Amino acid sequence: MWTVRFIPEAWVNDCAVRVDPDGADTFTISDSEALQALQGASQHRDWDHLQDHANAPEWIRRWRGPFTIELIDADGETWSARPALWPARANELLGVQ
Repeated sequence: MWTVRFIPEAWVNDCAVRVDPDGADTFTISDSEALQALQGASQHRDWDHLQDHANAPEWIRRWRGPFTIELIDADGETWSARPALWPARANELLGVQ
């Protein structure tokens, strides 16, 4: 299982800044869902669909402001949706030699 961390934000002077969540800010997804998300990610918006995941708390599914999503693997390592920032073991997980 992987954990999705939802980071709510608000626009302040044309910059997205973190704000306090309205409840639990994490939920779990399966290994296969995480792998699919990793394979398709090339920019931060590529994980926006996880906001609507069935395991997401209601407040997350209803959030209309800006937000960032991070994935956390079983070892506690955080993955952003920007491949250049992925941990070195990304190729191992994705089966790339």
